[in-house]
Amino acid sequence: MLNSHWHQDHIFGNAIFAPETEIYATTRTCEIMREKTPTDIVEFKKHWPEQLTEWAESARMAKDEAERLDFEDGVRFAQAIINTFPQVKMRLPDHTFTDRLEFKGTKRTIEFVTLGGGHSDSDAFLHLPAERLIFTGDLLVVKTHPDLTYGHPRDWLAILANIKALDPICLIPGHGEFGTVADVAAIERYLNDLLRMAEKNARESGTARVLLPYDLRRSPKTGITLRRLDET
Repeated sequence: MLNSHWHQDHIFGNAIFAPETEIYATTRTCEIMREKTPTDIVEFKKHWPEQLTEWAESARMAKDEAERLDFEDGVRFAQAIINTFPQVKMRLPDHTFTDRLEFKGTKRTIEFVTLGGGHSDSDAFLHLPAERLIFTGDLLVVKTHPDLTYGHPRDWLAILANIKALDPICLIPGHGEFGTVADVAAIERYLNDLLRMAEKNARESGTARVLLPYDLRRSPKTGITLRRLDET
């Protein structure tokens, strides 16, 4: 199994796999997991009960039916996460790598590849060259917002260019439905647009945050983190 990067939704499931399952990650991802995951687990178990309470109150105070249903979906989602708490434990990767690993089986060859950090400080993807498939981790998301909390937008764009150069016919994203290079191009446009907006605001002594007409964090379905844009 490959941990594509260190974020909670990609590593908290490690502990449920059988002990004999071999887990791989980049050397840097493993270092970050060792440093951050124990605290992340504590914060995770503190956050979700609080989030459930907040969304339940928002559902109660909703201005219309659509908003109420949105927050009620959030409450159910939060409760489902809380139900996983007994299984959430730290399990570090068994093996690490710094650039590329190749595995040859009887039917196919797979490659674990890292080109550095884009979505996080260290991202890896799984490439099946003969099948022209790539499991991208969160370097690609389809029909949803890419998370820039710990991202490096310009490096991310460089990695996406390299992924396109591999000429995949199908990309399995970290979030969303199966994608193609057209979806990679959509993320490239998105990142470039956000960079342009951030740079324009910086020139005008503002921040990217002021471009938003309302608080997207409030909805369970539209939370967006803009810290990295503010820092650009």
